[in-house]
Amino acid sequence: KNMVIYDSLPFTHIGGGQYQYDNQDFFMLDNLGFGNEGRSHNFSFTMELHWKFTKQPGNQTFSFRGDDDVWAFVDEQLAMDLGGIQGAEGGSCPADQLGLVDGQTYDFHLYYAERHTTQSTIRITTNIISVPPDELNIVVAPDDTIRAGESVTATATVISDTGTVYQFPGAIT
Repeated sequence: KNMVIYDSLPFTHIGGGQYQYDNQDFFMLDNLGFGNEGRSHNFSFTMELHWKFTKQPGNQTFSFRGDDDVWAFVDEQLAMDLGGIQGAEGGSCPADQLGLVDGQTYDFHLYYAERHTTQSTIRITTNIISVPPDELNIVVAPDDTIRAGESVTATATVISDTGTVYQFPGAIT
């Protein structure tokens, strides 16, 4: 029987819109689930990552490097296959090579199986997975009574996890 453990990978912004999770000693499930089963680490586990992303113009890529099995699918199409027990290997899914259309939203699914019994490594670098902003401020002027049909100006300030500030002014009717 399988045992599901919900967790997350702490991606770090590394610049240029790229996020990375890098763990060359990837044993986050030690002593969880069925335990280590008499070994120094819990080697027998799988992981799934699911995400929706909107194809943007330019170079959107999901890159993976690690040992054992990895499969990535974009809208049910196999985009990366690193199946097999092996040392660390790498692969990538460049969105421009998958026939995706700018502005369309797609499902991304990653499946990972750790079966190696001497090491566990993982590095994911991507710009299709992003994090929500750290702060969102919206200011509407005038800030008193607004009658139906009147126009107002709204300014949104978004502060990213890297401290970058984006401002979006505009008129709303």
